[in-house]
Amino acid sequence: MQEKEKAERNAFTHKENDVRVAEANVTISSTVERYKRMLTEERGLRDNEVAQACRSAALFVERMKAAEAKLTMVDQASNRWMYLAQAKANA
Repeated sequence: MQEKEKAERNAFTHKENDVRVAEANVTISSTVERYKRMLTEERGLRDNEVAQACRSAALFVERMKAAEAKLTMVDQASNRWMYLAQAKANA
């Protein structure tokens, strides 16, 4: 009888240990999955930030080219005005 009880207690203890190990594995697995999901989200955010920075840089370059074109037009107008002013003074 004692051996049977001892065997039952031993089996129960092993079963409890197996349940604890299984619960720990589930917890670890869910933690790993959560970390993988967080990493994927972080990569997605970084990709979006990089794409936004590229768009901003392209827009900045476009605006700078427009400003340079306007400055060139102002420089040409200034040169024409100087030419006309000199022509008027010489006349």
